[in-house]
Amino acid sequence: ALRYQAFLTRQFIEIQRRLRAANPNLAGIMPFTYIWFNWAGIARFEDMKPKPVAEQMAVSYQPVLLSWEMWTPHVYAGASVRAVAHVVNDADNGADLRGATLSWRLVGPSGREVVGGEIALPEVPYYTTRAVPIELRVAQGVAGRCSLEGRIICGGRAISTNRADVDVFRDDGKA
Repeated sequence: ALRYQAFLTRQFIEIQRRLRAANPNLAGIMPFTYIWFNWAGIARFEDMKPKPVAEQMAVSYQPVLLSWEMWTPHVYAGASVRAVAHVVNDADNGADLRGATLSWRLVGPSGREVVGGEIALPEVPYYTTRAVPIELRVAQGVAGRCSLEGRIICGGRAISTNRADVDVFRDDGKA
């Protein structure tokens, strides 16, 4: 239940932010949900302890957001996964995003990289978005829950990271 709460919150927040391309008046939303354990009857703030959804909000509200869109997160080994890397620029300094790169990798259940790549991102003016399509060819022999991990790098440092699950099945339909 906690993982699903974090998943839904991610979808609500990131889709709203990505839709700015269709409606420039959108900035985000704040889903109503309890993000703390022990929120009632505590003596100190430190006693509350964050749920996984609080950590997801920190990712989804990064000033520069990398957000993965995948309509087919289930794939057979040997096939391709099509993802869209959305870049939302709400940089704290109000600057356009220039000279950035997107690096990504699909990490298999063993923790090893299955496939990866890197591309230069187009300029992303402040308070706008860009969508960058990515195609990942999953090798034969990979099966199980994988993680699509991405980073936006600018000025030699990562300014945004995000991930999405990809379930890879063998040709016989078993994970």
